[in-house]
Amino acid sequence: MPAWKSQLKLLLPRFLVRALQASTKFHYFEGWPNYPLILLFFLRNYAIAMRDRARYRASKTAILEYRQTLSAIRDSEAGKSRKILHLIYGLKKPEPLYHFHWLLIERMVTTTAADKVYFHYTHEPQGAYWEKVKSLVEVVRVPDFDYFGFTRLSHFAHKADVVRLLALYHIGGLYLDIDTLALSSFEQLFSSSKVVLGLQSETGKSEPYGLCNAAIMAPKGHTAVHAWLKSYRYFRSNGKDKYWDEHSVTMPLKLLGPRTDVRVLEPHMFFEINWNEASQFFDAAREKEVRERLAGAYSQHLWESCIMDKLMAEYKSEVPDDRSYLAQELRKTESNILR
Repeated sequence: MPAWKSQLKLLLPRFLVRALQASTKFHYFEGWPNYPLILLFFLRNYAIAMRDRARYRASKTAILEYRQTLSAIRDSEAGKSRKILHLIYGLKKPEPLYHFHWLLIERMVTTTAADKVYFHYTHEPQGAYWEKVKSLVEVVRVPDFDYFGFTRLSHFAHKADVVRLLALYHIGGLYLDIDTLALSSFEQLFSSSKVVLGLQSETGKSEPYGLCNAAIMAPKGHTAVHAWLKSYRYFRSNGKDKYWDEHSVTMPLKLLGPRTDVRVLEPHMFFEINWNEASQFFDAAREKEVRERLAGAYSQHLWESCIMDKLMAEYKSEVPDDRSYLAQELRKTESNILR
C-alpha cells in the first residue's frame, strides 16, 4: 500500500476511510450499486469507443455473428435435454494444445457427465493433441473482437470472460476453464434451475474473495447471466492491473451473491486449493494432504497462469514419473484412455 494511503488511514476516522474505499467500488459494502461510478466508467467506455469507431463497429459485427451462431446451436439443441460442457481456447493466437491439456479435457468429458462439448475458439489450436481432442468436441468459432458493447477489452482473458457468459446465456450448460481437474460427476448440478458458482477464498482470511468464473453452471437465458453481461458496460480493467479480476471474481460476489436465483457453493467444491498454493499439486510429500483436501469436491482449478512454467517443463509431452498428486491423477486418466 502506498505510504500516503497508510497515512490517511491513520489520520481519518474509520467510517470515513470505509466511505472513501466504497466510493472506488462499483458496489458498496451493503450491496447497493455505486451509480455515480458506474455512470462515470460507462461514459468513459463510450468515449473510447467513439474515438475508435472502426474497431468498435467491426467488433459489434463480430459479436452479432457469434450470437447468431450460438442461437443456431440453441435451436438445434431444442428438445434434446443434453448436458452441455463449454470450453474456450485460442482467443489470443494460434497455439498448440499440449499433453496436459489433452488429459484434462479427456478427464472433464468423461467425469462431469456432460454428453455434448462445445469448444469455442478464434484461432484453431494446433498439434497432435488437438487432433485427439477434436474428435470429442464440436467446434464453435468466435470471430475476433476488441469491444463488447462500448467496452474495450484489451486482454484475451477478458474476452474469454465475455465469451463464456454469452455461450451460457444463449445455450446454457456448464463452463469450465481448460485448466480444470474434474474430480466427480456434475450430474446433480446439470438439473439446477439456478446459476451455480463457487466462492474463491483468500488464504488466511475468513471472508471470501469473490465468486470465480472458472466454473459456472447456468440454464440458458438466465437473468443472472444477463445481469453479469450488462455489467461489462462499466468494465474498467486495461489488462493485468489492479482491476484484473474485478468483473470475473470480486464484483460478481456483490452483484450475484445476494440473488435467490444464484446458488453459491463453498470454495471446497471448485477452488479448495488457492492460486498461491498451486505448487502443492507437484509436491510428492504433500500428495496425501492434497488428496484429503479435495475429497468430495466437484473439480479443482489448477491456476495455470501460476504454474505454466512447471507444466511446460514437465507435462508438455508426457506425465512425469513421480508421486505428486497431479502426476498420479493424469497418469490414471492416460491409462484409462489407452486401455
